[in-house]
Amino acid sequence: MPDRNDAQQGVIVGVLFSEVDTPPNTAAAGEFLLLHASGAYLTLKNDGSMDINAPGGIKITGNVTVTGTITASGDVIGAGISLDNHEHLYNPGNGGATLTGKGQD
Repeated sequence: MPDRNDAQQGVIVGVLFSEVDTPPNTAAAGEFLLLHASGAYLTLKNDGSMDINAPGGIKITGNVTVTGTITASGDVIGAGISLDNHEHLYNPGNGGATLTGKGQD
């Protein structure tokens, strides 16, 4: 928080915890936690992973590149197309094209 009379002079705001005054989460020693009163949090974990809880959702503006697997517990929608509910035309041979049906569980 900058001094309101001099924005160049910042102050670091933090809290010291102890065994009596414990932090409001289960972050281990060495981990970094950013916690909001809404229940949203970001934890940088010692194993290099990150936990994000955003009850209000997450909005990303810009390109996103992922190296690795993306796993979703709900439907994934891209350009308005649902992975759970989209259909493809299928032409099995001499017959006319048919729809494949919606995604399977």
